[in-house]
Amino acid sequence: MEHREIIASSLTSKKLLSLVQSLDLSLNNASIKMKLLSEISFDFGRITVGFKWRMGKNGEEMTSLNDIPVNTNVSIHKNSPSLNRLTMEFRLTSGHIEFKWSNQRMTLGEWIHHLCSIFRCERYDAEFHIGKIRVDIQSLRNTFPKLRETVIYGSLEPNDQDIQSVILRAFLPDVKYLQLHGVPLQGLMWKASQIGMF
Repeated sequence: MEHREIIASSLTSKKLLSLVQSLDLSLNNASIKMKLLSEISFDFGRITVGFKWRMGKNGEEMTSLNDIPVNTNVSIHKNSPSLNRLTMEFRLTSGHIEFKWSNQRMTLGEWIHHLCSIFRCERYDAEFHIGKIRVDIQSLRNTFPKLRETVIYGSLEPNDQDIQSVILRAFLPDVKYLQLHGVPLQGLMWKASQIGMF
């Protein structure tokens, strides 16, 4: 059974979800990107399975963990060695397949929680694009697994600076690597002591 089939079967019933979880399948890395077109990808070595969710009728609404996506795009990227019969050398070839799944009437947060509960992974990474998402600290903690790395693409808007500190407060106790891009440090420095950064 392929990885996408295992994931699809976990969506059919709670009993099959328990069965899939009991398989204790491992993966190399899981990467979550929260932006207008939010996505999660699972790296199994030579195979990567990705999910992208479009929010709102035109696909350009701000993303919230409580929103139900309009559609779910699934992609499979495979790298496999092949033998060149002329040179007798192996080279890596890749293939890419995309298809749509129903949204299963699950919110974006439920999708992320469900998918992360299936696999055993030591490296969860997340990217947050401020200005493109709406979040609160409790839903972040309840939805996401413990993150190894967090990347924040900031914004200079005053309201967005509060979201940046919410994300930091939610994940800073467990995160090992933190990258800040375009985050105004002046506003962050006085909040740093409040969120336990220094």
